[in-house]
Amino acid sequence: MPEHSGLPLLKFLITQKKNLILTYPLASDSLDRLPFAQALPGIISARPLLARRRFPKLIPNDPRFAWSNSNPNYQWHLNNTGQNTSIAGLDVNVIEVWNKFLGTDVTVSVIDDGVQVAHEDLAPNINPDINHDWNDNTPNDPTPPLSLQGDGTYFSHGTSVAGVIAAGGNNGIGVTGAAPEASIVGLKILADEISGELADPDLDGRNNLLEYAFGGNPKSPEATLPGEPQIIESDGQSKIRFTRNLAKTDIQYTLTRSNNLIGEWLTMPTTATSTNGDLEVRNLIIDSSQKQFFRIKISR
Repeated sequence: MPEHSGLPLLKFLITQKKNLILTYPLASDSLDRLPFAQALPGIISARPLLARRRFPKLIPNDPRFAWSNSNPNYQWHLNNTGQNTSIAGLDVNVIEVWNKFLGTDVTVSVIDDGVQVAHEDLAPNINPDINHDWNDNTPNDPTPPLSLQGDGTYFSHGTSVAGVIAAGGNNGIGVTGAAPEASIVGLKILADEISGELADPDLDGRNNLLEYAFGGNPKSPEATLPGEPQIIESDGQSKIRFTRNLAKTDIQYTLTRSNNLIGEWLTMPTTATSTNGDLEVRNLIIDSSQKQFFRIKISR
């Protein structure tokens, strides 16, 4: 058979009665001599067996990631190994992805009851520049109250969600997130004194501060608010119009503009045009030919 294959040096590995494996000195020989192998007497078909390089999977060393006797409540949603009567492999199938993608340069906002930004397994992935808290006087810190609440619970849901998304991975601490190098932004709107039903007692989907600010009644559901910001056409000009409640002297109204949502937001001066009781109508003339973004911040 060597004389038919074209090379005097080769090894034969007989695997089954109908299969024959020829091993050549060089890997490239298997492709170069393939036509000769296909022409061997009694050969129906021949193809090269190409080696596949295998790379080790990234398995994080976080102590609560993998199952063990001391960690029965492991992160089975990331790597289900069939413990606790579960079905092996029934998970998000993320292990193979980690060798190429870890969430780098991805930012995820967690809109919840807060995020504990100083948590040791979250702190390296927290983006402090755009965190926000609408509930108290620490607008740039979304950390929730850490003490036990009167109903026997903690404000911990947002922190848990942040951990599922982007807890630091392979750092020997706690758990790992599905995207352990992604950035987390905490946006707290569901905790503290003006949370839940207290923030919206009439359950019409509007925070009571907004209803006070724009002339509504926080205790009565309303489809629209009289002074909500809107874009109008008046006197041949495009304008942003909103109503300020003069009776609420502790409420601040700040209208800002951005050209791209990324750069600096500029504070825009508005002009009072009319007054009806405690409600003052204010306008800002805008250039509708340009792409612009506006937002109004209501604060106390």
